[in-house]
Amino acid sequence: DLHLCDRRQRQMCIRDSAYTSYKSSLNDRHNFSVMLGVQYEGEKSEKIEGRKNDILNDNVPSFSTSTGNIHSLNDELTHISRFGSFFRFGYNYKEKYLLEVNGRYDGSSVLATGHRWGFFPSVSLGWNVAREKFFENLTDKISNFKIRGSWGSLGNQNINPYQDLALLGIKSNLAWILNGSRPIYVTSPNLVNTLLTWETAETLDFGVDLSLLNNRLNITGDWYQRNTRDRLGPAEALPAVIGADIPKKNNSELRTNGWELAISWRDRINEDFSYSVSAMIYDYYSTVTKYNNPTNILSTDYTGKRVGEIWGYTTEGLIQTQEEADQIMQSGYQKFFHSVWNTGDVKYADLNNDGVVNNGKNTLEDHGDLSVIGNTTPRYQFSFTLGAEYKNFDFSMMWQGDATVSYTHLRAHETLMNLV
Repeated sequence: DLHLCDRRQRQMCIRDSAYTSYKSSLNDRHNFSVMLGVQYEGEKSEKIEGRKNDILNDNVPSFSTSTGNIHSLNDELTHISRFGSFFRFGYNYKEKYLLEVNGRYDGSSVLATGHRWGFFPSVSLGWNVAREKFFENLTDKISNFKIRGSWGSLGNQNINPYQDLALLGIKSNLAWILNGSRPIYVTSPNLVNTLLTWETAETLDFGVDLSLLNNRLNITGDWYQRNTRDRLGPAEALPAVIGADIPKKNNSELRTNGWELAISWRDRINEDFSYSVSAMIYDYYSTVTKYNNPTNILSTDYTGKRVGEIWGYTTEGLIQTQEEADQIMQSGYQKFFHSVWNTGDVKYADLNNDGVVNNGKNTLEDHGDLSVIGNTTPRYQFSFTLGAEYKNFDFSMMWQGDATVSYTHLRAHETLMNLV
């Protein structure tokens, strides 16, 4: 019983941009720069797929050489367009005091009518201490010493399109027979969010740049905090009799804290040979600061949750004797998992001392004997790069990893595997 499945997709993308810039200097002290631009992106995709049973010859796979019924036939059309305008204004005084202002005004077709446009500004300030007069005696050792700070916002609209449209589903073969046949029918429209808008990430950053020993040694350090607001989250619960899925709303918030440190050394031994060594270490973690979860159930996000956290049970080793196994079965200590236990099985810890091991109501307030046993977010990530050039030959290598995720993954994996 051979069958044929065919899926064909065509996608067209258009990306156009245009910008202009202007620079000027006044008395070699005041330096200005301006940039203006526009950008357009358009995507159009067409997809059709079908399946038909009973192919006469598997060497000739086609719908016309299949005698069975058409099992499925679907098509999909998608069109997305984005348009944005942007500007950048820069100013510095003797390259000591630095200012830059940016802004974007973007629109996206995937968002709801009346909420498709957003303005996303940013500003940065810098002070190049190495250009000050009191620093002149150190410029032979420290050629660059810059202190900087910035604040900026960016918009995100990477969501499925048409969430703001109440679409009707066209179906065939109604489950009821009317006038001797099963007619086509139309499903009820889905609920929509008519206020669907941009997700906005606002980032505050402070950093330091150092260049020493004739720019051979460079050090860069940053600390940042990113607050993401208007994230898509669940709407308020509605009665089940409404008969439709509840659309998501822009009612969730997330906060990310992080830092990074990069050190690099570049040197040239002679005209033929040069080399470079660089290392970086960085870390971040994210916390849900707002989420519509009134019961604080653990199966979804909740306010205060660390992104990537893993809830699991704590083990107390293996059951050593059959008497211990019989006692566990008689007391119902671990009946939440299984009713039959034997020597060699895992024994779990009763963390809340209620005489049984379970997940309580599976909420933040009553999670029984569950606890956070790990996190999938990599922590303290690092990389190391080595490069060299000799005449027309070059060589480079890089190592990267993280310091904690292997342990938390292993611990969580062992605990969860013990439950299977």
